[in-house]
Amino acid sequence: MKKRYMLRNIFKTKYNFHNIVLIVFIGLLAGFLSGLFAVGGGIVIVPALTVFMKFDQRHATATSLVAIIITSLCGSIVYGLDGKVSFLSAFFLIIGSVFGSQIGVYFSHILPKKIFPWCFTLFVLLVICSSQVWIPLRNVDFNVGFLEAICLIFIGVFSGIFSGILGVGGGGIIVPCVQLLLGMGDLMARGTALLVTLPTAISGSIANARYHYTHFTEGIIIGIFATFTVKLGAIIASSISPFICNILFCIFLFSACLRMILKTGILAKNKREKV
Repeated sequence: MKKRYMLRNIFKTKYNFHNIVLIVFIGLLAGFLSGLFAVGGGIVIVPALTVFMKFDQRHATATSLVAIIITSLCGSIVYGLDGKVSFLSAFFLIIGSVFGSQIGVYFSHILPKKIFPWCFTLFVLLVICSSQVWIPLRNVDFNVGFLEAICLIFIGVFSGIFSGILGVGGGGIIVPCVQLLLGMGDLMARGTALLVTLPTAISGSIANARYHYTHFTEGIIIGIFATFTVKLGAIIASSISPFICNILFCIFLFSACLRMILKTGILAKNKREKV
């Protein structure tokens, strides 16, 4: 019975032409933004699945992490081939993020559903505010000492918690934090964040699988199509100035935040009408 339930849980979306087009489009957009902003794509995948595919927030979060496994792998390879990944920094970030993602997944299953949209909004606003207090740098030398290693672990824990709760890859936290607190260059920060996102997403997906919330088919399809556009996003990121890239990043985050606020308001309005 348990195995049958898991199979139904994996293949529970009704596939028609409209749904297939939506899933493919979400994947292409997530891949492009993954390469451009190193966000893993979750900050787009979660709202898209809840709004267009009518996923429950927990199901969208779990499915997003599956797609992020593929997008982050492809993105980190693209940045790594250009020498824009700090592997030692990634090691310490991963130590913290894998631990933090387990905490996040635990809280995602005990917190009430209505709090998730507001957590997502708070996360986006936090990233937007933090990104305005530094001038992005590009070609800077970065060395990892003892204090840097401790700081990287704490950043990893913080990003992992948000990843487990919200289904985002954690790049939205790692990128501004390693630049603001440690002075890492913007492209190096993006490449390193994508590499860190990979084990974080794997860890979160394993934890979510125990609760049967994951739509594996949709997550895999989104991730596969994301690989087609991640290189384009990375090329554009390296061809524009850090300042312009930072502005575009904030605009992107603000639009995601606005969509979530409007969605929450619409849901509240519908509830009042039913009453």
